[in-house]
Amino acid sequence: MEPDDDDKAGVPGSPNHDDAQRARVRVVFVEDLAPLRRLVVSALAYEGIDVRGAGSLSEGLAAVVAGELDVLVTDHYLPDGTGRELVEHARRVRPGLKAMCVSGSPQTDPVFDRIIEKPFDVEVLAAEIRALAKR
Repeated sequence: MEPDDDDKAGVPGSPNHDDAQRARVRVVFVEDLAPLRRLVVSALAYEGIDVRGAGSLSEGLAAVVAGELDVLVTDHYLPDGTGRELVEHARRVRPGLKAMCVSGSPQTDPVFDRIIEKPFDVEVLAAEIRALAKR
C-alpha cells in the first residue's frame, strides 16, 4: 500500500515536505493592540507557522518560558515595558533566541536580529520569520 501524501510530509522531495518544514517554526508574537495581534496570529498560522499571541511584556515572557520557540516577534512599545526589555529577559531564559521587532517607529537596536516597519505584509513577515529561524 502506497503512503498518503500526509504520511510523507517530512520526507524531502515529497509534496508536503515544505509544509512540514514551515510548521516546525515556533513563534511568539507580542502586540498590545488586540485586533492586530489576532489578525497577525491568524495569518501566520495560515502561513503554516506555529504561533502564540501575547499582549504584553509579561504575557510574552510567560509564553517564552512555557514552550519551545524559534523566534520572538514583538512590538517595540508594550503596556508594561518595551520589546527590548522583553528580548533581554527572554534571552536569560533562552540564550541565543532569535528576536524581531515590528514597530510603527522603527529604531536601530542591536538587541533585535531583524526590525520590520508597520504596516507590513504578513507574507513578508512569515518569510522573514522563516529566514531568521534558519540562521
